[in-house]
Amino acid sequence: MDILRVVKEGVEKPTQIMYKANISWAILQTHLKTLVENGFLSEIECGSRRRYELTQKGFNILRAYYNILEQMGENRISF
Repeated sequence: MDILRVVKEGVEKPTQIMYKANISWAILQTHLKTLVENGFLSEIECGSRRRYELTQKGFNILRAYYNILEQMGENRISF
């Protein structure tokens, strides 16, 4: 969810996503692959570089996650 949140906030390059989500490069690569395969993120090739965008499916799952947190009393996260 941190990766989806960071991409939603406008961070789209892998290295920036890694730092903002506070995860290692190896874990980021695994999760990015899974998120793209499942349609939560789209991968866009820009020459030799990649960037990521949140898909509608990714936006929906992130919103559902925030709704669950809100119902559990976690008011610190806003959507």
